[in-house]
Amino acid sequence: MSAATPSPEQVLRSLFWKLLFRGRAAQQAGAQKTRRQIGLGITLFIYAAIGLLPAMFAFSADSFIFASSLHGFTFMFASLTLA
Repeated sequence: MSAATPSPEQVLRSLFWKLLFRGRAAQQAGAQKTRRQIGLGITLFIYAAIGLLPAMFAFSADSFIFASSLHGFTFMFASLTLA
């Protein structure tokens, strides 16, 4: 007796799901989501804290110096986002 071979679609579908969920448990996924949310909150806090520096600098600095510092902070944030 030979067993019927499954269709290629069934084989590919089962391989896809095995590769997608290999080594992932529901508890691990929940822990990663919590860590990701904490990391995002810390990142936004750091960006806000650093963003306050040019805001405080706006009232006491010359316009050219303020514009230069704003450009510097903009390039810094852009490079941090790309990194």
